[in-house]
Amino acid sequence: MRQVPNNRITSFKKLSPFFFIIILDILSINVVSPILAPLVNDPHTHVFGAHSSDVSRHVIYGLIQALSPLCYMVGAPVLGYISDRVGRRKVLFICIFGSFLGLMSYVLSFKLGNLFILLLGRIIVGFTSGSLAVAQSAIADISKGATKAKNIGLIAVAMTIGLIAGPLLGGVLSDPSVVSWFNNSTPFYAGLILSVLNVVILFTLLQETHQIKVQHSYQGLFRDFLHIVAKSHIQFILLVFFVFELGWSMYFQSLALLLAQDFQVSNKTIGFFSSYVGLLLSFFLIVAVRWAVRRFSLTAIIMPSFIIGIIVLCIGFFVNTLWMQWLIAIPIALIVACCYTVLITLGSDRVSSELQGFYMGITDGLLSLAFAITAFLGGVVAIKSAVLPELSAAGLFVIGLLLFPLIRSAETSKGERK
Repeated sequence: MRQVPNNRITSFKKLSPFFFIIILDILSINVVSPILAPLVNDPHTHVFGAHSSDVSRHVIYGLIQALSPLCYMVGAPVLGYISDRVGRRKVLFICIFGSFLGLMSYVLSFKLGNLFILLLGRIIVGFTSGSLAVAQSAIADISKGATKAKNIGLIAVAMTIGLIAGPLLGGVLSDPSVVSWFNNSTPFYAGLILSVLNVVILFTLLQETHQIKVQHSYQGLFRDFLHIVAKSHIQFILLVFFVFELGWSMYFQSLALLLAQDFQVSNKTIGFFSSYVGLLLSFFLIVAVRWAVRRFSLTAIIMPSFIIGIIVLCIGFFVNTLWMQWLIAIPIALIVACCYTVLITLGSDRVSSELQGFYMGITDGLLSLAFAITAFLGGVVAIKSAVLPELSAAGLFVIGLLLFPLIRSAETSKGERK
């Protein structure tokens, strides 16, 4: 019988708890996403007050939706920074406990009809949603180079599973036709149970991966940010990553509008399409990334990925048929899987072990900012044509392609100085 190397078994024991913790943490929050909008807009909940107007309800609902990603953008770098100083395990507990408190706030706000508690819950959930950055930091603690890229891809799969399964599970748990006692409250209690289960996994299975060699103060956050951006020579990697995320989020967030406006498909079909893209992404994060990093250098993967993305998005724009949209989703998911993992890995390899959490938090913050920007811009761009965001995404990929050589030039100049 073939013996599995001990170091591989050790890595699996360290990695697998992070994988399940990310799934459960993201699942616990997203299980309530199909229910939040109907409850907020239900006049019987009295969250906005009994005499609130439709305009005020929509404005405040927009604020509710925006609060969480904005807080996430700030919270992810801060939590990553703290994890560099106290360890990954303690900060993951903060993230899970934050999810629990946020869900409790949702329940209380609807029971008491209190808008302030709901807003507070969105702030807590957003600020403590940095578990992905912390888990990716743990990957950086125990792996390097191509192996790191593969492992980061695995954690990204966990995130994708949570994002796909959460709304589907929430829809089922709120449907009384499935089980008679299911209602709009059931997903909230399910999320709370998942958070408790996550704490059990954290304290029984997860091992600390970050060995704290030097005690750091918390006063140098801005200084360490400058160190990461300037001295680590990753400013161009972060810039290319941000432009890439703008392009990907512009495409992905405009899909529902495109399918509804141009093809008049049902909400069910839109849900299936989003799940289809998520499943493709998960598959390529596991299979394609592993295949690519075994055969090519990390930097050699990026430019072909951008070029493929530009070509297929232009095809989708000029050949705007429903079957073409299903088809181009395949190469888009492929290049997103490769670009995401490789760009994060390239930057991580250039950051010291004492700042991995902070770096991963910065990339998560950039991702959140990109999705917040394109959530607004996608709707504006689509006023003339629902397929125009695809051409805009292609344009952003062109910018990423043009910026990518700056990464190589920075590496060259760094080598010359050495």
